[in-house]
Formats: sequence, structure tokens, C-alpha cells
Amino acid sequence: QAEGWSYKSDNTYWSIITDSSIQCDSGEQDIEVKSPILKGLEGLEEVKKVVQAMQQYGVKVNSSTGLHVHHCARDLKPKAFTNLVKLYSFYEGVIDSMLPRSRRGNQNGMISSVNATYSSESSEELCDFIENRIEPEIDDYYRDETISKLADKSSSDRYCKLNLMAFRKYKTVEFRHHSGTVDYKKVIAWIELTQNFINYCNKN
Repeated sequence: QAEGWSYKSDNTYWSIITDSSIQCDSGEQDIEVKSPILKGLEGLEEVKKVVQAMQQYGVKVNSSTGLHVHHCARDLKPKAFTNLVKLYSFYEGVIDSMLPRSRRGNQNGMISSVNATYSSESSEELCDFIENRIEPEIDDYYRDETISKLADKSSSDRYCKLNLMAFRKYKTVEFRHHSGTVDYKKVIAWIELTQNFINYCNKN
């Protein structure tokens, strides 16, 4: 269904909306394809069908497009959020190496690096701050408090590779690091990788 820009997150259908952040050639339309909430293997199969259709109908991507994936975070422990920041900070360079140059480091204004987002010179500095200033005060029952403490350290709202601030509005964690693509295998691999990041951080 084609519709105007909206922050709605409870659609039961796929939508096509305009996105002014995308840089198009003359005569082309800037669009964002937005899924409903998807679950399990059935959800991945739906992703496959839609992305294949995008490719079939000639949808193109360029360096101004990205793949944004939200994962439900309603049941995450507070420590999972700080674990995610620490883990992503350490492995961001490895993930960068799998993606186009336009998505690497801190050169893209739409996706700040984790260290830049949290005003840290290095992963070690950021982890020390979290382990000494945030985690000792975490109450096991108050995720909002953990998010607020991380937000106080953050210099970005959502324009970062790992967007924890999405929890406030949608109760999700958003990964914005990946480039735009119409290759369903890449989309599904990214969904699975980021879900595994969350599962690991929630258990350890």
C-alpha cells in the first residue's frame, strides 16, 4: 500500500512511503519499503518474496539507501542493552569490513559509529565508562532507566549504526548499519545476524 510518511509501527501490511533522505537521479522516485511486524520463518519467507518483487520491478539502491531492521526488545534484560553497546563497539570494524565503504567508520552522517555516538575515543574507553558508571547502578527491573543513562551519554537520537533509542518509541532495538539492497539473501542474513547479537547479549 502506498502512503505518506508516517511513524506508525503497527501496520499489518507492507507499505511504500516517500523518503527525502534518499538521493535519486532525475525522474526517479525516492521510496522506503516498510514491513509490518514479522515473526519466525514465515516472516523471513515474506521478506524473500517482497525483496524479490522489488528486484523484479526494477527497484534500485545507491549509497544513500540503507537497510534498517528493528527487533522486539520488550523482554530484554537491562544488561542486554549495555552488552549490545559494548559488543557492537568492539566488533564494529569487523562488521564494517562486510559492508560497502559508504557504511564504514564514522563518515556517514545517517549512521554514526558507536564510539562517536557515545563520545568515546575507543572501545576500551566506552566499555570502562559503561562498566564503572552505568552497569553498577542498573536495576534488573528498569530498562527505561538503563536506556536513559545510555541516552545521557549519547550524542545522537536515531542516526547511528546501533539505535537503542528506538526502545523509547517502539520498544525495539534498531540496526541501521547495513547498506540498501535488493538481494534477499543479504537481507535475511542481516536479520539473523542482528537477532543473534541480541540473543547473545541477553543471555551473557
